Amino acid sequence: MIKELEGRVQQLTGEAENSNLQRQKLVQEKMELERCYQITCSELQELKTRRNILHKEKEHLANDYEKNVKLLKTKYDSDINLLKQEHALSASKTSGVIEELEQNICQLKQQVQESELQRKQQAKDQENKFHMERNHLKHTYEKK
Repeated sequence: MIKELEGRVQQLTGEAENSNLQRQKLVQEKMELERCYQITCSELQELKTRRNILHKEKEHLANDYEKNVKLLKTKYDSDINLLKQEHALSASKTSGVIEELEQNICQLKQQVQESELQRKQQAKDQENKFHMERNHLKHTYEKK
């Protein structure tokens, strides 16, 4: 019976040593897992911080983009209005110049017509004068 008890003590001692070894391995594994967990938590926090920074940067860029689009649209509208005004002014000036040129053309045509009539009248008057002088000379010559 003592041998049985000694055998049993030895068996329990072996089991206790195995349990202690398993316990030590589990403690080490737990510590390693806790270390990995802490590293993962730290990385997660860094990623969250980075995500927040990127999100703020994205919002800032989006706001800048919207401001630039509005500014460019305002400038575009302003430029278009200025071009329309310049076009209207140019068209108005052109219209005025065309009207003035048309009036000058009409005046010049009228002057040409008047000059032509005056020339014809002078030619007719000279012809009449010539005929009268010729007749006078003829008449004077016939008297002699």
